Amino acid sequence: MYYIAQVKFTEQIDTKNGTKEKKFKHDYLCEAVSVTDAEAIVVGALEGSVLDFEVVSVKSSKIIEVLDAGSSKE
Repeated sequence: MYYIAQVKFTEQIDTKNGTKEKKFKHDYLCEAVSVTDAEAIVVGALEGSVLDFEVVSVKSSKIIEVLDAGSSKE
């Protein structure tokens, strides 16, 4: 089953007046057996990231299969 994990990143930006936080979100699609497993996969993939991150939500996706262009039947 596929899950969509929404991850919030926080970046510290130096400005003239000190440090400012810039926050932004990205969605990640992962194949997992449960919501907990999907969160663990995302956290494992992002470990060691330069930016601070937090997994905000994980929900099941309506995607049933990801097709690879290289695996098409000829």
